Amino acid sequence: MDERQAAFSVLLKFANHKQRLDDLTMAVLKNTVFNPEQMRFFRQLASGVVRHLYFLDDQIRRLYKGRFNRLDTRVLTLLRMGFYELHFIDGIPHYATLHEYVARTKKIVRKPGAAALVNALLRGFIRAGGAQQPVKKSLTNEALSMQYSFPLWMIKRWSKAWGISQAEALCRAFNRPPKFSIRVNRKKISVEAFVQKAREQNVKLLPSSVSDVHFRVDTVQPFLAAGYFEKGYCSVQDESAAVPIQLLDIKKDSFFLDVCAAPGGKFTQALEDETTPRLAVAVDNDWSRLKKVKKNLSRLGLRADCVLADATRLPFKDGVFDRILIDAPCSGQGVIRKHPDIKWRRSEDEVNDFARLQKSILAGAPRILAENGVLVYSTCSIDPQEDEAVVAEAAGLQVQKINTDKWKALTSENGYIRTFPSLHKMDGSFAAKFTKG
Repeated sequence: MDERQAAFSVLLKFANHKQRLDDLTMAVLKNTVFNPEQMRFFRQLASGVVRHLYFLDDQIRRLYKGRFNRLDTRVLTLLRMGFYELHFIDGIPHYATLHEYVARTKKIVRKPGAAALVNALLRGFIRAGGAQQPVKKSLTNEALSMQYSFPLWMIKRWSKAWGISQAEALCRAFNRPPKFSIRVNRKKISVEAFVQKAREQNVKLLPSSVSDVHFRVDTVQPFLAAGYFEKGYCSVQDESAAVPIQLLDIKKDSFFLDVCAAPGGKFTQALEDETTPRLAVAVDNDWSRLKKVKKNLSRLGLRADCVLADATRLPFKDGVFDRILIDAPCSGQGVIRKHPDIKWRRSEDEVNDFARLQKSILAGAPRILAENGVLVYSTCSIDPQEDEAVVAEAAGLQVQKINTDKWKALTSENGYIRTFPSLHKMDGSFAAKFTKG
């Protein structure tokens, strides 16, 4: 299976079932071996088509004279891939792309006229000089939805919350290829030694603005190839995700609980710190996800307790934990750069469902938080309904406004942490700090 065939397999299943793109990708890669260059092309093609779905379909509609909704899904998937290559990928001659997708249509679809249709539409796109942009008379939600490939309901929410200009800035930022950051595990290797290893491999590390153990990188492939993840030297973690654990200010004698811990990024971050808590407990309501926490603990050389439990009905005594993290389940609107499928898998009703669940989880936490304890509520969403609106209904807790110089650039007017990829070059996120007593 080559890169295009692998991407076609992923995209066809996504078109039919809207499964998680990461899951579809991993399923294909289990039986396929790509070199780094092939892997980049495969991932770019698969994620790029999903990222620009509305835009690509609009371009196809402009040239197709038939009923778009009746296009064979296999043909439509091949057209999306071909249009994406022609418009977004440099270095491939147009005739080569044309030949590839006509030949693949003949092999895959085997229906009269299918290959001729793909040939005609790709040629028409090439003759037109590429994408045809509508005349933008004004900045509207509808225009942003089509130009940047976002569902209209999502654009409307962002415009209402942050203004139309910021909504457009978010669209542009979310559509850029994602950057990654890695976290050094000081329990396995010093930061200095890790930096030296990176230099020896000519890997550029950019220090994080929010953490001494995080570095921005152009690619994680050199670290994978060198076995650094397997050895437990580092983990992939966005800079925005590094903040909530730091807000908790965990002490060596702390009893620490991560209420929604899987897959364990923030939980393991807390245990890698120099002030390892006296007790650390990870909770999740899904055994398969909790096993991922255990696997990460083992990989990183860390030890902690894992408990299978419902976050809304925690099985612990009153006041037992003095540090609690609620990294709540959410719509994921802040991580669309890395997971473009979120745009098409989520619905507005789900945002309402998440908000209800988040409020329920937060409502049960004060009982098990010790007097003078600290609780941090966080999400990877930029939707106020999942963030400020949830925090506003917290009972039995006192909000602590975050106003230190360290977090000044990330702090909103009301004293919460709020990050945007358009402003901070990291994922979108939210965090609020509470105390009890």
